[in-house]
Amino acid sequence: MVAQLLTRILLPVLLIAAGLAACVHIETASETPEQLSESSALRGKQFRVDWIDRFTGLSSREKAESLVTLIDSLGGQFLRYGRQVVNEWRDGNDARGQYLPDSEMRQMIEAGNKSQWPLFTAYEEVMEYSLAEIRRIGAVDEATADTLKEHVDLYYRVFSDVMYPNGTVDDYQYRLLQDEGDLEDHSRVVREEISRY
Repeated sequence: MVAQLLTRILLPVLLIAAGLAACVHIETASETPEQLSESSALRGKQFRVDWIDRFTGLSSREKAESLVTLIDSLGGQFLRYGRQVVNEWRDGNDARGQYLPDSEMRQMIEAGNKSQWPLFTAYEEVMEYSLAEIRRIGAVDEATADTLKEHVDLYYRVFSDVMYPNGTVDDYQYRLLQDEGDLEDHSRVVREEISRY
Protein backbone atom coordinates (compact mmCIF):
# COMPACT_ATOMS: atom_id res chain seq x y z
CA MET A 1 0.00 0.00 0.00
CA VAL A 2 2.76 2.44 0.97
CA ALA A 3 4.73 1.49 -2.14
CA GLN A 4 1.70 2.18 -4.33
CA LEU A 5 1.11 5.53 -2.64
CA LEU A 6 4.75 6.54 -3.08
CA THR A 7 4.68 5.47 -6.70
CA ARG A 8 1.51 7.47 -7.38
CA ILE A 9 2.90 10.61 -5.77
CA LEU A 10 6.60 10.36 -6.63
CA LEU A 11 6.31 9.20 -10.24
CA PRO A 12 5.13 12.61 -11.44
CA VAL A 13 8.02 14.17 -9.54
CA LEU A 14 10.48 11.96 -11.39
CA LEU A 15 8.93 13.17 -14.63
CA ILE A 16 9.53 16.73 -13.45
CA ALA A 17 13.14 16.05 -12.60
CA ALA A 18 13.73 14.60 -16.05
CA GLY A 19 12.06 17.60 -17.66
CA LEU A 20 13.97 20.09 -15.55
CA ALA A 21 17.24 18.52 -16.52
CA ALA A 22 16.51 20.38 -19.74
CA CYS A 23 17.14 23.64 -17.88
CA VAL A 24 20.81 22.98 -18.28
CA HIS A 25 20.46 21.33 -21.67
CA ILE A 26 23.51 21.79 -23.83
CA GLU A 27 22.55 22.73 -27.32
CA THR A 28 24.41 20.89 -30.03
CA ALA A 29 25.03 22.06 -33.55
CA SER A 30 22.56 19.48 -34.83
CA GLU A 31 19.67 20.98 -32.86
CA THR A 32 18.13 24.16 -34.19
CA PRO A 33 16.32 26.54 -31.83
CA GLU A 34 13.06 25.56 -33.53
CA GLN A 35 13.74 21.86 -32.90
CA LEU A 36 14.56 22.54 -29.25
CA SER A 37 11.37 24.56 -28.78
CA GLU A 38 9.32 21.88 -30.48
CA SER A 39 10.86 19.20 -28.27
CA SER A 40 10.11 21.29 -25.17
CA ALA A 41 6.52 21.80 -26.30
CA LEU A 42 6.09 18.05 -26.83
CA ARG A 43 7.57 17.26 -23.41
CA GLY A 44 5.30 19.87 -21.87
CA LYS A 45 2.24 18.40 -23.57
CA GLN A 46 3.17 14.88 -22.45
CA PHE A 47 3.82 16.10 -18.92
CA ARG A 48 0.35 17.69 -18.78
CA VAL A 49 -1.30 14.49 -20.01
CA ASP A 50 0.66 12.24 -17.64
CA TRP A 51 0.09 14.52 -14.66
CA ILE A 52 -3.65 14.89 -15.17
CA ASP A 53 -4.02 11.16 -15.77
CA ARG A 54 -2.27 10.29 -12.52
CA PHE A 55 -3.77 13.19 -10.56
CA THR A 56 -7.31 12.12 -11.46
CA GLY A 57 -6.82 8.75 -9.78
CA LEU A 58 -5.57 10.16 -6.47
CA SER A 59 -7.59 10.58 -3.29
CA SER A 60 -8.35 14.10 -2.07
CA ARG A 61 -5.45 14.08 0.38
CA GLU A 62 -3.10 12.60 -2.20
CA LYS A 63 -4.05 15.36 -4.63
CA ALA A 64 -3.02 18.02 -2.11
CA GLU A 65 0.17 16.13 -1.21
CA SER A 66 1.12 15.67 -4.85
CA LEU A 67 0.72 19.40 -5.54
CA VAL A 68 3.04 20.23 -2.63
CA THR A 69 5.53 17.61 -3.81
CA LEU A 70 5.39 19.03 -7.33
CA ILE A 71 6.07 22.55 -6.10
CA ASP A 72 8.87 21.44 -3.79
CA SER A 73 10.50 19.43 -6.56
CA LEU A 74 10.23 22.17 -9.18
CA GLY A 75 11.34 24.84 -6.73
CA GLY A 76 14.29 22.72 -5.65
CA GLN A 77 15.32 22.07 -9.25
CA PHE A 78 15.19 25.76 -10.12
CA LEU A 79 17.17 26.66 -6.99
CA ARG A 80 19.87 24.16 -8.00
CA TYR A 81 19.94 25.78 -11.41
CA GLY A 82 20.24 29.15 -9.66
CA ARG A 83 23.29 27.91 -7.77
CA GLN A 84 24.87 27.02 -11.11
CA VAL A 85 24.12 30.56 -12.28
CA VAL A 86 25.85 31.92 -9.16
CA ASN A 87 28.96 29.90 -9.96
CA GLU A 88 28.97 31.01 -13.59
CA TRP A 89 28.35 34.61 -12.57
CA ARG A 90 31.27 34.55 -10.12
CA ASP A 91 33.50 32.91 -12.74
CA GLY A 92 32.50 35.63 -15.20
CA ASN A 93 33.29 38.34 -12.66
CA ASP A 94 36.71 36.79 -12.01
CA ALA A 95 37.48 36.39 -15.72
CA ARG A 96 36.62 40.02 -16.48
CA GLY A 97 38.04 41.47 -13.31
CA GLN A 98 34.79 43.37 -12.80
CA TYR A 99 31.17 42.68 -11.91
CA LEU A 100 28.90 41.39 -14.63
CA PRO A 101 25.68 43.42 -14.55
CA ASP A 102 22.42 41.65 -13.70
CA SER A 103 21.02 42.65 -17.10
CA GLU A 104 23.73 40.61 -18.81
CA MET A 105 22.98 37.60 -16.60
CA ARG A 106 19.26 37.89 -17.38
CA GLN A 107 20.09 37.87 -21.09
CA MET A 108 22.31 34.82 -20.68
CA ILE A 109 19.67 32.93 -18.69
CA GLU A 110 16.97 33.84 -21.19
CA ALA A 111 19.11 32.82 -24.16
CA GLY A 112 20.12 29.57 -22.47
CA ASN A 113 16.55 28.60 -21.66
CA LYS A 114 14.62 30.15 -24.54
CA SER A 115 13.62 26.80 -25.97
CA GLN A 116 12.44 25.54 -22.56
CA TRP A 117 9.64 28.07 -22.01
CA PRO A 118 6.90 25.77 -23.33
CA LEU A 119 7.90 23.21 -20.69
CA PHE A 120 8.03 25.85 -17.96
CA THR A 121 4.56 26.98 -19.00
CA ALA A 122 3.32 23.38 -18.75
CA TYR A 123 4.56 23.19 -15.16
CA GLU A 124 2.63 26.35 -14.28
CA GLU A 125 -0.52 25.12 -16.02
CA VAL A 126 -0.38 21.81 -14.14
CA MET A 127 0.01 23.61 -10.81
CA GLU A 128 -2.90 25.93 -11.53
CA TYR A 129 -5.06 23.03 -12.76
CA SER A 130 -4.25 20.99 -9.64
CA LEU A 131 -5.04 23.83 -7.27
CA ALA A 132 -8.31 24.60 -9.07
CA GLU A 133 -9.30 20.93 -8.99
CA ILE A 134 -8.49 20.65 -5.27
CA ARG A 135 -10.72 23.67 -4.63
CA ARG A 136 -13.46 22.40 -6.98
CA ILE A 137 -13.84 19.02 -5.29
CA GLY A 138 -13.40 20.41 -1.78
CA ALA A 139 -10.38 18.18 -1.14
CA VAL A 140 -9.37 20.46 1.71
CA ASP A 141 -11.03 23.31 3.57
CA GLU A 142 -10.74 26.88 2.33
CA ALA A 143 -7.95 27.82 4.75
CA THR A 144 -5.80 24.89 3.62
CA ALA A 145 -6.58 25.67 -0.03
CA ASP A 146 -5.36 29.21 0.64
CA THR A 147 -2.16 27.81 2.14
CA LEU A 148 -1.72 25.67 -0.98
CA LYS A 149 -2.20 28.82 -3.08
CA GLU A 150 0.54 30.51 -1.03
CA HIS A 151 2.79 27.55 -1.86
CA VAL A 152 2.06 27.97 -5.57
CA ASP A 153 2.82 31.69 -5.24
CA LEU A 154 6.09 30.81 -3.50
CA TYR A 155 7.03 28.68 -6.52
CA TYR A 156 6.42 31.69 -8.78
CA ARG A 157 8.67 33.78 -6.55
CA VAL A 158 11.43 31.15 -6.72
CA PHE A 159 11.11 30.92 -10.49
CA SER A 160 11.23 34.70 -10.87
CA ASP A 161 14.20 35.11 -8.53
CA VAL A 162 16.16 32.38 -10.33
CA MET A 163 15.36 33.34 -13.90
CA TYR A 164 15.46 37.14 -13.51
CA PRO A 165 18.52 38.17 -11.46
CA ASN A 166 18.35 41.62 -9.95
CA GLY A 167 21.33 43.30 -8.28
CA THR A 168 24.75 41.79 -7.71
CA VAL A 169 25.69 38.12 -7.59
CA ASP A 170 25.70 38.39 -3.78
CA ASP A 171 22.15 39.80 -3.86
CA TYR A 172 21.11 36.99 -6.17
CA GLN A 173 22.67 34.31 -3.97
CA TYR A 174 21.07 35.81 -0.84
CA ARG A 175 17.61 35.72 -2.46
CA LEU A 176 18.12 32.08 -3.48
CA LEU A 177 19.08 31.14 0.09
CA GLN A 178 16.06 33.02 1.41
CA ASP A 179 13.80 31.31 -1.14
CA GLU A 180 15.20 27.89 -0.23
CA GLY A 181 14.49 28.44 3.47
CA ASP A 182 11.03 29.86 2.79
CA LEU A 183 10.16 26.93 0.51
CA GLU A 184 11.24 24.39 3.13
CA ASP A 185 9.43 26.20 5.95
CA HIS A 186 6.22 26.67 4.01
CA SER A 187 6.31 23.07 2.82
CA ARG A 188 6.31 21.91 6.45
CA VAL A 189 3.39 24.20 7.26
CA VAL A 190 1.23 23.10 4.33
CA ARG A 191 2.05 19.41 4.88
CA GLU A 192 0.98 19.71 8.52
CA GLU A 193 -2.33 21.21 7.42
CA ILE A 194 -2.86 18.46 4.84
CA SER A 195 -2.06 15.74 7.40
CA ARG A 196 -5.38 16.52 9.14
CA TYR A 197 -7.28 14.99 6.21
